[in-house]
Amino acid sequence: MSNTYHRRLPFVLGAALLVIANHASAVAGDGQSVYRCRVLGESAACAAIPQNPSESQIELVPGPRGRHLVFLGRSVEQAIAEARASGEEPTLRIVVRETPTHLSGAEAHERYLGNKTPAVAVGNGETASSANPKVQ
Repeated sequence: MSNTYHRRLPFVLGAALLVIANHASAVAGDGQSVYRCRVLGESAACAAIPQNPSESQIELVPGPRGRHLVFLGRSVEQAIAEARASGEEPTLRIVVRETPTHLSGAEAHERYLGNKTPAVAVGNGETASSANPKVQ
């Protein structure tokens, strides 16, 4: 009787291995596309990456003297003005802020389980892919 189990064991293990490999490749699809786009430079992979709407702003960052003045209690604008008077120029920094994506309870649960959720409406009737949403 155990001989029949030994004959079926390779088939059962092979089927289980195929199911696990198929699931792993489906989960790693987005990360693999990002890697191929950013590291390998493949333009076809860049088109497959879902884009999240974002806005960018340019900020002035105070230098060492300006940061010290902020530490002493002055506002950032006052500290930059005083530091400029002493000859120190602030640096420019571009800050990209993603627009928040709000998920319902069911969508947050699906994301927790690792399932992909459908597109989520964001603002003026636009949709953002929720392949990588941030739960708020």
